[in-house]
Amino acid sequence: MVYVIVLAALALTGLLLWRRGPVLGGERRRQAQIEQALRPIRSKLTARSEIKPEEVVELSRRPELRFDLYLMLRTANKRDLLPGDFDEGADQAESALAHHLLHPAEAGMPPEEMVLEQAFTAKIEGAERCLWILRYRLPGTADWRRGIVGPTDPTATPYERIPAAYTGGEDAPGEESPEAFAAWWLKLLEKRGLIGAWSGLAPVS
Repeated sequence: MVYVIVLAALALTGLLLWRRGPVLGGERRRQAQIEQALRPIRSKLTARSEIKPEEVVELSRRPELRFDLYLMLRTANKRDLLPGDFDEGADQAESALAHHLLHPAEAGMPPEEMVLEQAFTAKIEGAERCLWILRYRLPGTADWRRGIVGPTDPTATPYERIPAAYTGGEDAPGEESPEAFAAWWLKLLEKRGLIGAWSGLAPVS
């Protein structure tokens, strides 16, 4: 009996590792792409060489890099180099969605274009949070797809933490209204225990 239990435990462990493998491997590939793009800045930080503000601005124009770039500069006490041009909530939402799409399990690449479709606010456990619905187009395609980012804390330091992002799957709703899509997303997060009770979903004009 003990032998059977041990075999079952080993089989379960193997299954979990098999399922986690592609996810972890995809995360490593995503981070490798980001690190390659940020290597010139990291090398200058290591060598204590001068970093020109325009170098940081140029990299900041690539939304998939911003969270890692800003973390790198804050960690190195180079906050003075952080540009303020991309600190709006919509800019951070674009960055989160681009970072999400860069994962090989998603698109494996950042979008070529993104536009904000609609922003929402909602009360989650009594605190105001934001949701962002964006439309994006991948390189080499003409189709515009929909993604959602959030909830985000409007009082948080810009690029402090990457929020949840979603770009569709088998359980995704169809082309419903932005408000219906946002409500569906909040219900899903609540069902999975990722957020508490929510209310007062309202569009931002």
